[in-house]
Amino acid sequence: MGYYSIQDYAVYILLMFAVLWFLYRYVLSRIRLDRDFLLASMPYVLVGILVRILADVGFFPRSQWWSITPGVYMVALGVGLLALTTGILLTKGFGVDYWIFPLITGIVLNAVLIYYLNPYIKNPVVILYPLAIAAFLTGIIYLISSISRSWQGIFRKQENIAIIFAHILDGSASFYGIEFYGFLEEHLLPRFLIGLAGNAIIMIPLKLSVILIVLYLLERWHMGEEEKDETLYKMLKFVIFILGIGPGLRNSILPSFQ
Repeated sequence: MGYYSIQDYAVYILLMFAVLWFLYRYVLSRIRLDRDFLLASMPYVLVGILVRILADVGFFPRSQWWSITPGVYMVALGVGLLALTTGILLTKGFGVDYWIFPLITGIVLNAVLIYYLNPYIKNPVVILYPLAIAAFLTGIIYLISSISRSWQGIFRKQENIAIIFAHILDGSASFYGIEFYGFLEEHLLPRFLIGLAGNAIIMIPLKLSVILIVLYLLERWHMGEEEKDETLYKMLKFVIFILGIGPGLRNSILPSFQ
C-alpha cells in the first residue's frame, strides 16, 4: 500500500465533486432515492470493494484507472449505471420494476468475485472482530441518544445508524489491521494522529467523533431548509455511507488472508 499525497487528495476531491454533480443533475433527478434505489445500487458498492481487495491480493493488477482508487469507484459506478439504465429500459418495455435487473446482475457479479477471492481467505474468523467492535459501539451510541429528543431524531434514524456503523467499522478495522497485522495507514492526518497517540486505537474515537459531528450538522442543515432538497440530502448520506463502508469492509477482510 502507498501513501496518499496532497496532489492525490486534490484530484480525488475534484473528481468526486464532478461525479456527484453529474449524478445529482442527470441521474438522481429522475429516480427516487428510496428502497428500490438502494436495492439496485448497493450490490455495486460491494463490487467496487471486492475488485479493490482482489487487486490487493494480486489477482487483478493494481491500476488507478480501474482496480484501485480512484478508478475502482468509477468502474463500480459505471457498471451500476449501465445495469440501472437497462433496468429502466426493461420497465418501459415490459413493465418490470427497474431495480430487479440491477439487483440480480449485481448479485451475480458479487458471487463471481467472491468465488475468485475465496481461495485467498485463510482465517475468516478475524473478519468478525472489527464487525463486533463496530456493532457494540453503534449500540452504545443508540442507547446514549435516548438522553435527548433531538439526539433521538438524529442518531436513531435507520440510515444514520448505518452510517455510524460504517465509519466505526472503518476505524475499528484500521486499528485492528495496524496494531495486530502490521498494516500501514495510507492517509496523512490519521497517520499523523496515530504517530502522536502511539497507538492506532485513536482511529475509533476519531472516526466516531467526525461522523457524529457530520451527521448532526447535516440534519440541522436539512431541518433549517425552507425548501428542502430531499435528493441532495439523501445523496449526501449515501455518499457518506459509501466512504465508510468501503474501506471498513476492505480493511476488515484483508487480515483474513494472513
